[in-house]
Amino acid sequence: GVGDNADVFPDDPSETNDSDNDGVGDNSDLFPNDKNETLDGDNDGVGDNADPFPQDGTQWADDDKDGLGDNPAGSNPDDCPGINGGSQHDRQGCIDSDGDGWSDADESWPASPNGSADTFPSDRTQWADSDNDGYGDDPVGNRGDACPTQPGESRYALDHVVSNITGAIIDWIKIDQFGCPDGDGDGYADHGDHLPEDEAEYLDMDGDGLGAKNDFDDNDASVKTKDDWCYSNPSDISNYCVGLLDAEYQAYVAKTEAEGGSVWGYYSWKSNKESGEKSDQTKESTMDSRIEEALTYGGMAFVGLVALLLILNGIMKIGRKRSFSKSFGGDDFSPNASLAELAAHEAGESFEGIGGVVEQENWGDEVESMEFQTTTSLDSMDDITEESVSMDYSKDENFESMAGLPSQPVQQAEPTPAKPAQAPPIPASGLPPGWTEEQWKWYGHEWLAQNANQ
Repeated sequence: GVGDNADVFPDDPSETNDSDNDGVGDNSDLFPNDKNETLDGDNDGVGDNADPFPQDGTQWADDDKDGLGDNPAGSNPDDCPGINGGSQHDRQGCIDSDGDGWSDADESWPASPNGSADTFPSDRTQWADSDNDGYGDDPVGNRGDACPTQPGESRYALDHVVSNITGAIIDWIKIDQFGCPDGDGDGYADHGDHLPEDEAEYLDMDGDGLGAKNDFDDNDASVKTKDDWCYSNPSDISNYCVGLLDAEYQAYVAKTEAEGGSVWGYYSWKSNKESGEKSDQTKESTMDSRIEEALTYGGMAFVGLVALLLILNGIMKIGRKRSFSKSFGGDDFSPNASLAELAAHEAGESFEGIGGVVEQENWGDEVESMEFQTTTSLDSMDDITEESVSMDYSKDENFESMAGLPSQPVQQAEPTPAKPAQAPPIPASGLPPGWTEEQWKWYGHEWLAQNANQ
């Protein structure tokens, strides 16, 4: 009934007009006045081209383009339609900083345990904390709460090691265990703490009630202190144990501590004590030695002094004798004859003598050096008696023998020489210088004999 000139679809008897000029007749175009839309597959009133969910009649808009519909009453709605988020578990389409599927908390959506938002927004292994103790509920996550329904601050616990052969506990090891009750605050969970009320101890292997830190031997319930160990192990020669069993050392310790002094270790004390005893013995030995040396060398000095005095006395007598001989005559000088001559001269009598000055060739000789030998032992002093050191000083010959010199022959007194019959002739040159006529009368013939060749 519509002519071809007016029919937009002259070959389609079901269509005549196309109001939006989109190429689809108004009869089949669901949106005849919207050239951008033609179909609405989900019949939600939004064309399929504009509908992000063309197959979901409950959703048709997604303003934040996160794939979730904005209709809160529709299927899989976006809980944060204005924010492009990836959360999936507690809310849809909200911010999820750690990507674990749990949304970050906000003012309208609190975190666990008061809400369901992520309590640990930066830890993708944890999100909930049911007991609000700061440890996540997931046991395999970071710092997982071993007691998720009991708030606690534990970090460790003790776990036993069992022997594969006997099945007995052979050791205890420390393991991580977070979030359980810890009554003494030592970090060990009460159920894994041998001493749950002692904040300084947690391990007691021998079960004697004393922690391992203070138990000297935590494998033996009978040994708690170091003293217990020493008494139970007498073979221990350590500084402490040996000192503990030494009563004298313990007395020293008690006295020193009472006086506020510093206590030496046993072996240092013992060494010092032994050194002091040796020092006392050395002093006594040294004193005895000095007394013996004094007696030895004192006796030697006494003997040497006596000998020296005797020798000096002998030398002096020999010197006086030689000096006298030089003054009054030569080797033929006779003291008796000289005395007789002197007496005759003083009486005015005539006499003959052997006067004159005769120089002896041995007057200037040095006395040979004398070596003395003394004993070096006190034993030799036992042989010295008063009789052995007493000497008869009245005998001249004893001094030569004492001085180690050859004995001088005893010169016999010679008879007074006879006066010459007449004086010898006086030389033409006169009397020798210094001579008197009296001397020439007596000794001139000797002078002539000695000077005959001159």
